[in-house]
Formats: sequence, C-alpha cells, structure tokens
Amino acid sequence: MFFGGPAFAQKWHELKPDEQKVLAPLQQDWSTLSDVRKKKWREIAAKYPKMTPDQQKNLQNRMTGWARLTPEQRVKAREEYNALKALPPDKRAAVPQKWDEYRNLPPEKREELRKKAAEAKAAAPATKTPPPPAEAKKP
Repeated sequence: MFFGGPAFAQKWHELKPDEQKVLAPLQQDWSTLSDVRKKKWREIAAKYPKMTPDQQKNLQNRMTGWARLTPEQRVKAREEYNALKALPPDKRAAVPQKWDEYRNLPPEKREELRKKAAEAKAAAPATKTPPPPAEAKKP
C-alpha cells in the first residue's frame, strides 16, 4: 500500500473504517500529526490484522499511553528514545534486562530508587554543560 505525497495528508474522517478502529486512541491528535507520522501510523494499522493478539493489545496500550501524554512529555519521550537508540549495541541490549530486574523488585525498593533518582536529578545542574569551544579558525 502506498501513502505518498499530498494525497496522504488525510483527515481523520478520510481514513478507512478499519484504520479508524485500530488508530482510535490517536483520533484526538490526528490533525496535529505530521504527514510522516500519519504515514507511519497508517502503515502500522495495515500490519495490525497480521499481529498476534498480544502484539495488538500491546500496540493499543502504547497508543493509549501516548495519547495521554502532554506535548512536553512527548518531547521528553522522543529525546529519551533517541538517546537510547544512540547507545552502543551492548549497552542498548542490557536495557530490557535492567527493566526486568527493576520490575521484579519489591515496591518499597522501587520507591526508594525513584526517590534517589529524583534527588539526583534535582541536585544536577539545571543546564547542560556547553560543548567545548571549536578550534579557532585561522585567517
């Protein structure tokens, strides 16, 4: 299926009923999505029938969670995702294992870790360290 060019810039009511059903959690935000994002979501909707029930449920949960985020939270989520993608493969591969370990901790220990992280974040400088100055250009 091809969704190229201006013909792709669909309004919600122009989507096929099956697409609307799959993408329902995004309905409120549909008009604010870029054409590129709309295209990606429509491609996902096209693959939806071939997904397992667990994959479908996971996708619906993620879309619902995304729709609930504020614009600022979405920006932060994208930044964190891009930072994760930039990790070396070995460190990136360790992330799911670390999340599993965290999820298996008792609730008290998770709360303790959250508090420590919040304190560390509050103690960190508010601004990022500027990059080192570029080498002066020679005339």
